Amino acid sequence: MWRGQYLYFDHIICSNSIYLLSLTHTLIQTNKNIAIIAFKEAASAAAALDHNGADFGGRWLNIKYSSDKPINTPRAPSQKEEGCVTVFVGNLSFNIDEDTMRETFGSCGEISSIRFATDRETGDFKGFGHVEFVDSDSTDKAVAMAGTYVMDRPLRVDYANDRRKSGGGFGGGKAFV
Repeated sequence: MWRGQYLYFDHIICSNSIYLLSLTHTLIQTNKNIAIIAFKEAASAAAALDHNGADFGGRWLNIKYSSDKPINTPRAPSQKEEGCVTVFVGNLSFNIDEDTMRETFGSCGEISSIRFATDRETGDFKGFGHVEFVDSDSTDKAVAMAGTYVMDRPLRVDYANDRRKSGGGFGGGKAFV
């Protein structure tokens, strides 16, 4: 089915100007088909935008220009709360270990603990963790390391403020009766 739709889309809508097409089909809570298309010319991409909202085999198209993936775009750190001693570290290699984390963040200050997030059911590593320091000033040095490559991956580093104080965490701070 996708091949026929691709050929139709490329020939009728894009005048045979697609040079890269990536398709995904997700059935998790929604029935979406997503295509990421790279065009040979900017004019072809602009022409494809004219079909935004059009019917396409019983579905309507939502066409827009793409942007960089968030992981590749630097993010501003969140507001640091007073007394914050923990940082969130994301985009970790699935081969990371505690020694590598201590080596990476050891120059920021004394580390009191390192925690890796794991799936509750399988125990599999989820690709992120937290580094807790003895001193709050160490978190500023650690956050400044955002984008540093460790095991061929640029790290995301941000303040991990205590969610219990800010109303976050389980239930979003709501009481269950």
